[in-house]
Amino acid sequence: MELWKLIVAIAVLGTGARYAGDIPYAAFYFDIPSHFVLLWSLISVLGTVFFLLMGRPGWMVISLLAGVLNGIELTPFFLKSETHHGGYSAESSSLPSAAITTLSLDVSNRPADENLLKEIVSKENPDLIAVTGVNGEWSELLSRLRKVYPHFVPVPLEGTPGLALLSTVPIADSTTHFFHSPKYPTIAARISVEGKAMNVVLTHAPLPFSESDFYNREGHLGKLSRFVRELPGPSLVLGAFGTSPWSYSYHALVRDAGLLSARAGRGIYATWPVILGVGVLPLHHVLATPGIDLHYFSTIVDYGLESLPLLTQVSLATIEKRDTEKKDTKMGLK
Repeated sequence: MELWKLIVAIAVLGTGARYAGDIPYAAFYFDIPSHFVLLWSLISVLGTVFFLLMGRPGWMVISLLAGVLNGIELTPFFLKSETHHGGYSAESSSLPSAAITTLSLDVSNRPADENLLKEIVSKENPDLIAVTGVNGEWSELLSRLRKVYPHFVPVPLEGTPGLALLSTVPIADSTTHFFHSPKYPTIAARISVEGKAMNVVLTHAPLPFSESDFYNREGHLGKLSRFVRELPGPSLVLGAFGTSPWSYSYHALVRDAGLLSARAGRGIYATWPVILGVGVLPLHHVLATPGIDLHYFSTIVDYGLESLPLLTQVSLATIEKRDTEKKDTKMGLK
């Protein structure tokens, strides 16, 4: 009984810390607990059942309240809703002909492995591959795919996570940016989909293991937000953001950049770290601005990497659909 009280008390404190983390000047102190909403939810549910069976109504109510507060955070991931912290998720009975399949792959701390790379690419067959954690060896290995993916933008780094973008779709131009630290790059590429332009922004922000890493991440995501907001045309933004969808940092990013969540209405799809083939925290993201439809989003099987890869299918919204959305917005329907 006393052990259960302690466990539930920790979950209640974690839940409170999650909401306290929405206070901007307190975000650093409560950032870590905000990522464990799933854990706090599980403990709250089990605690509610346990104290109900044990006839302890006071503790049952405390557990139930914590469960409700965590449920508020989790509900948007499972309800078919157009909004999730500013996100939109388009469903379609059939994919448009111009749909693009993107593979988000994090190879951090994994030695370059040609057989593994071939296995993943041949099985998933993506049109666009966004790779984080790229060093020189991985960059050289990825360059061997140029027969299939002729458009290749590498930014290899040693000791810190580099990036690479590979595409069967033509890349008109690309630029590399270091928003807040020379250790964490961002690739901005402009691709052509059936003659229409779309931005692809691949980034890697630091994990907040220290106070300096936390503020580096905040600076990185803040400048990323402004950068995406100023890009002409629709943008797909993906990569490792160093934060979960429940943190103040994530909320600020999607709000300020007008980004749309691929997870909304589909599930949590945790990616890192991988334990027994299951991801623990959803730290890798696929987001989009209005004008891009998100048709499919999911993690894929564990290939022995530190993070589960993400597979997404996207397309440019039709002109007719964009006009309808603008009209609905003006009429207050969105």
